[in-house]
Amino acid sequence: MSRVRKDIDELTTTLERVGDAALYTDKRDEALVAHSTALLLGPTNLNSVLTKWARMMLSSYSPADDALRAATKVCSLQCPEDGS
Repeated sequence: MSRVRKDIDELTTTLERVGDAALYTDKRDEALVAHSTALLLGPTNLNSVLTKWARMMLSSYSPADDALRAATKVCSLQCPEDGS
């Protein structure tokens, strides 16, 4: 694993923890920013961050269809169908 990838993974883990703590204290906007930023960085723990982000979107911010479309878009950017 490259040093850059390791640094990104550490940052996304920190952002996920910040988002979790913000959500726990009912600071939904802060949680959304932290989890969204983590997703943009392309974490290796994509499923974990995406699940938390989608759960927040489904429960608080937009209709389910919007959240599912956004989650699908993120997955398609992270995991192309051709496997590359």
